[in-house]
Amino acid sequence: MTEHNPYSAPNAAPELGEESYQPKIFSFGGRIGRLRYLTYSMIYNVVLYFVVGIAAAVFLPMLSEGNMVLGIALVLFYIAALAMFVVLASRRLHDLDKSAWLLLLFIVPLANLILALYMIFASGTEGSNKFGLAPVKNHPALWLGLLGPFVFMGILAAVAVPAYQDYVERAKAAQMP
Repeated sequence: MTEHNPYSAPNAAPELGEESYQPKIFSFGGRIGRLRYLTYSMIYNVVLYFVVGIAAAVFLPMLSEGNMVLGIALVLFYIAALAMFVVLASRRLHDLDKSAWLLLLFIVPLANLILALYMIFASGTEGSNKFGLAPVKNHPALWLGLLGPFVFMGILAAVAVPAYQDYVERAKAAQMP
């Protein structure tokens, strides 16, 4: 006669669906797939170029006057931007079930190119891995985020090219006697 033990494991485990989570763009943890990695990198780059462009236009004349405080502020901003990209790349490596220590390969010439291509083209691990749950399926808006900077550059080129041509024509007209 078997005794019923309330602490024993059940005979059949319930079916559990594969869990996933919604990655956040400015999160420090979790995993991101290759499309999110590319899209988030583009968004980070556009924001970084915008901030650096404004900072250069405003503060560069002051920096040339020997203001070391602004120089230190720019170096600190660069370190913060670099940390942002390291976090993003480590999240991508975690999706590949690799340690973020592989980021040290970015210091080595040619190995950095191979690692970058691996991070862009390799598919992440299916389901959960030792770094967490799998991210949810990609939303179509991620493709728009990836194409957004190219649309912005197209608009910028549509404005800048005619302005440059007008500048060249005025410069040629000014040189004629």
